[in-house]
Amino acid sequence: MRYIAVVILSLLFSSSVVFAQEWRATFVPDKGGRVDYLPKRGGFKQNADNTSYRFEFIVPATGDTATMRLIPTGKDTAPSEDYPAFIIQRSEDMIVLFLVHTSNPRPDKFEVYTLYPQAGVGFGNITSAYIGNPLMKALSATNPDIPIASASIFPMRQINK
Repeated sequence: MRYIAVVILSLLFSSSVVFAQEWRATFVPDKGGRVDYLPKRGGFKQNADNTSYRFEFIVPATGDTATMRLIPTGKDTAPSEDYPAFIIQRSEDMIVLFLVHTSNPRPDKFEVYTLYPQAGVGFGNITSAYIGNPLMKALSATNPDIPIASASIFPMRQINK
């Protein structure tokens, strides 16, 4: 009986150690897809969607806020940007982050990143309503190629394993 208690306590302690460490990983996106809603063009339209940015995720050992660092690569030469993200789910198998646009609040754009640390893969999911942006709303009155709603998903793979 004593042996069983030691084994159980060891398992509990070893699984909590995984959560007691900061997790940091860099991902590159693969080609994804986007669906736009264009009412003046007859409804939904699928498009290929890709980005050349890299994504570095920093998930602290404790707390409810992580950091997503957007790292430009290739022809994208803007400086890196950090964004806070709420930690919705955290386990050794899956981390789910809800990105918060604090420097330029965007009530018309939401991003969720689902990461699988052990597999080294993840997905980015972005939904937006361009019609919620006053400039885009004005432009959409004359440009039928501006969607009023859009959603994209792209797979990512970890490059620093």
